[in-house]
Amino acid sequence: MTPWRTPPKVLRNPKSKATRARHLHAAVQALIVACDMRNVPLARRVLRANVTLLVDGGGSIPVPRQPTRGAAAVASALMSMMSAHPDVVLTEHEVNALPGIVMRADGRVVGVISLMLPSRAISAIWVVLNPDKLTHWNIR
Repeated sequence: MTPWRTPPKVLRNPKSKATRARHLHAAVQALIVACDMRNVPLARRVLRANVTLLVDGGGSIPVPRQPTRGAAAVASALMSMMSAHPDVVLTEHEVNALPGIVMRADGRVVGVISLMLPSRAISAIWVVLNPDKLTHWNIR
């Protein structure tokens, strides 16, 4: 079984499914609060020690070319992304069937974040900052 899939036992048990949904929501909200506060230590609390961050800037946005690994490095990188848009508003939103966050600035989507949460801590983060890939998000 891949780590991002909900175990079959949880899918059969509505109470477990509801509990999982609460855990996902709590982790996403905690990351949003940490990013809003630009608080690296708070962000680290919701990240696994071996978390990986992948960012797609599409060549037009300067981003690291290699994945960023480790809670401290990932938390710092996320705060740097938030600082690029001081007025960014973060909202919880499902992204590609994963828990996620939409970044809006001046009424436009400037980034989309997908999160992998096999447990209560975030194990992988994918960020799309590529304006070409965000076009459909700004049509809504």
